[in-house]
Amino acid sequence: MKELLDRVTRILADQDGVAAATTVCVQHGRQDIVVGVVQLDGITSEIELRAKVTAELGDACPPIAVWAPGGQVSAEAAISSEEVKAALENGWCVPFVAPATPAEQVIADLWSKALEVPAIGMLDDFLDLGGDSLGAVLILSGIEDKLGIKIEIRDFMDASTIRGLSELVAGGGDNGQP
Repeated sequence: MKELLDRVTRILADQDGVAAATTVCVQHGRQDIVVGVVQLDGITSEIELRAKVTAELGDACPPIAVWAPGGQVSAEAAISSEEVKAALENGWCVPFVAPATPAEQVIADLWSKALEVPAIGMLDDFLDLGGDSLGAVLILSGIEDKLGIKIEIRDFMDASTIRGLSELVAGGGDNGQP
């Protein structure tokens, strides 16, 4: 595990806009989550950084999140696992959970294209990613074209994640019901 944590730290530290990085592994729910904790000094987002790590690690990528808490970040000034757990529980950082079914992958691809964000995970929130009404309409149109399921925009906004939207799709969406 130490080798993986060191590798993730190096990947993050090498990115433009990152002044410092460290990585910790915490148990969240029933799984281990690798959390890269970064100090930003430029214009980059936690989602973009997470996407770069997941792309570089490929299939070997564990559930991963990136958190920029503000303040100084360094290996010497260790972030406590309790602080990181609190960040996960409060939604301050969201772990990447890859789409597992073909329908989830279709939805993730539609989100990625509409929002111009690579590697969108099942738990990422549409509005947190910069989504707007035009993006929602593009995604809903794509779902109807590719999956044959009509979903109302209010239901889309209530679902707000690919996981939530996938559950709507699995349930058949609106199907013309009032």
